[in-house]
Amino acid sequence: MKNRVQFIPDDDSPAYAVLPYADYLRLIGDDRAALSDEEIFDRAMAADEESFPEEIAARLTSGENPIRVFRRHRKLTQSDLADKIGSTSTYVSQLENGVRKGSVEMLKAIAAALNVDLDDLA
Repeated sequence: MKNRVQFIPDDDSPAYAVLPYADYLRLIGDDRAALSDEEIFDRAMAADEESFPEEIAARLTSGENPIRVFRRHRKLTQSDLADKIGSTSTYVSQLENGVRKGSVEMLKAIAAALNVDLDDLA
């Protein structure tokens, strides 16, 4: 079998070893190298983390208000969200338009109502 490791010298002695990524994963004990693509996909789908469509990421990175983005993604009106957090649609509108900044407690309630992490609203 051919040696799959490349050694890169520094001052006539080995300084670095370059090896195939699958070998590296086995070396550090990461079992992904032994899994098929289907098994890797199944593990990713079984994770408790929700993923969002690329459109959501694009809207957030373009600077659109995250409360509005996630509210619309969840197909909620401002009134629906206001009811869930015990507030008014006017207040939600002010938050989405940057007229007001919500308290930490209110932002936690909004995050819970939208089923996102508090950090996602920052």
